[in-house]
Amino acid sequence: MLKIRRFAYKLLDALGNIINPANAENQATIIANQETAIALVQNTTDEDNYFSQFLLETATKDMAVDGTTPKVYRYTVPASTEIRLTRSMITIEDGASAFNPANFGAIAGSLANGVEVSITPLGGAKVILETWLNNREIRNCFFDFDQSFKADGAYVGRWTFTKDLNGLIYLTAGDVFDITIQDNLSGLDYMSFRIKGRKTIV
Repeated sequence: MLKIRRFAYKLLDALGNIINPANAENQATIIANQETAIALVQNTTDEDNYFSQFLLETATKDMAVDGTTPKVYRYTVPASTEIRLTRSMITIEDGASAFNPANFGAIAGSLANGVEVSITPLGGAKVILETWLNNREIRNCFFDFDQSFKADGAYVGRWTFTKDLNGLIYLTAGDVFDITIQDNLSGLDYMSFRIKGRKTIV
């Protein structure tokens, strides 16, 4: 809708420049098109259909926890809603420590069980998208995974599904997107995972 809104404003600007007494023979068509553009502007907002959601365990988004007993961070699509996921964002903070490829964050060495990313369709079987054991495996999925806060050893990554999975992730009511923490990540300062895209109320 944001693209439609911007197009509508550009169209209004163009039409405003065209309408003048010298172009009287074209005014009927131009005015009709202008009214269509006005309707587009009035009926859309920048916020229409935008979707951004942290995965939560109860009300907590911080995944820097002891997952020796696995902890599940989840988003469940509400009733009468469809979601088209375009990308996700991960943030990992661990003081001023180095994020070596073979570590997870700055936790030394690969994880034993890994951070599992999965989708479970309503009434269907769980589909595991990825299981990350270390930074290198995260980087293999993410379009970028770079140090963001220079003094704090914090990394932010963007996983663009259209690039890595060659398409959007389409979810409908009752479908579940999960991150399962299966190791002790309490040595991290902070970790979170957010999914983004567009939603439609049906």
